[in-house]
Amino acid sequence: MQDMTAETPPEPPGTPEPPGGQASLAARLGAAAVGPCGAEHYLSAFARLDAAGRVVALWNWAAAAAGPAWLAFRALWRELAVYAVLALGVAVGVVLAHGQTLLPPAVLAGIALALWLASAAALGLWGDALVHRDVRRRVEAAVACAATVQQAAQQLQSAAPTRRRLWLVAGLLVVVVAVAAAAGLRWGGEPDRAAEHGAPQVSGTVTVSPPPPAPRESVQEPVPADVPGWDEAEARAVQGETDAVLAALQASGHAPAVEDAPKAGSDAPPPKRAGKPPKAAAAVQPPPATVRKLYINVGIFADPANAARVRERLRKEGLPVGVDKLERSGGKVLRRVRVGPFTSAAQANEAAAKVRLLGLDAVPAAQ
Repeated sequence: MQDMTAETPPEPPGTPEPPGGQASLAARLGAAAVGPCGAEHYLSAFARLDAAGRVVALWNWAAAAAGPAWLAFRALWRELAVYAVLALGVAVGVVLAHGQTLLPPAVLAGIALALWLASAAALGLWGDALVHRDVRRRVEAAVACAATVQQAAQQLQSAAPTRRRLWLVAGLLVVVVAVAAAAGLRWGGEPDRAAEHGAPQVSGTVTVSPPPPAPRESVQEPVPADVPGWDEAEARAVQGETDAVLAALQASGHAPAVEDAPKAGSDAPPPKRAGKPPKAAAAVQPPPATVRKLYINVGIFADPANAARVRERLRKEGLPVGVDKLERSGGKVLRRVRVGPFTSAAQANEAAAKVRLLGLDAVPAAQ
């Protein structure tokens, strides 16, 4: 600050020199440029920076805590623009990474928090140096344009931050934080529960019943833009249907050889072996099917959006997946997501392993 006063125009004749000489004059102009908010802190920091003759790291709590609001209050527009560009880049990167499921949400939140803490620390350490450089520039410009020191001080004081500007910036900061919090709650209120928790689980005893009618042709449904949460109550009402079919197949001795396949209860009666049919009856009956289709049932959903979301997740993994419509009593339509068909147990085992790696249920079934 002391080297700026060399360009100060001479005072009119008869004007006494300010007490303290050039140092007092520099402090007077610096105080006028800083304004009434935090003048004591910044003048002390300016004295330390002038004594060091170089940029040194100090600490500014307002710059560290408020960040962009502090930059706007101090009219550091170029620094605020750089901060905004960097913040926007980080936000876009987090959103894209979340949409492409490149990293878990917890990891993305940790990265964003670490970057915010780094920016707060940087502004806290070098905020006083930024204000010092801006004040020096404005003092030099005012001294060059004004005829007297008094006029230069008045010009600097008119452009200095005021308490009115402080309250205005604080109000805008509250509004921005409220809007960001509302947007964050809305964005995080609809998590991808299909990928994190899989299909609903069914507990308790399952009663073996005859296989249900053959489902209709699989329909590939588009993924809606706004997907609601899981409908747990509706899905649990019919989830035991797949286990019942598998138990019936196990009891009849035709269950597919898939890993982790549930076994039928010990109280189930053993399958009866039919006697050898007469030759005449064997000639009339059609030959039995030799190719058996194996499926991996992932879940049954009452909400088509949930079924479509699970289907898209499986499709991205390269698995053959379809959604079957199942009509229940009362005209209610359910969606069953399953992977297949496969013609060998090895293919079904490999597909079941991929499904389980995604955190979803993998219940084998045959048709």
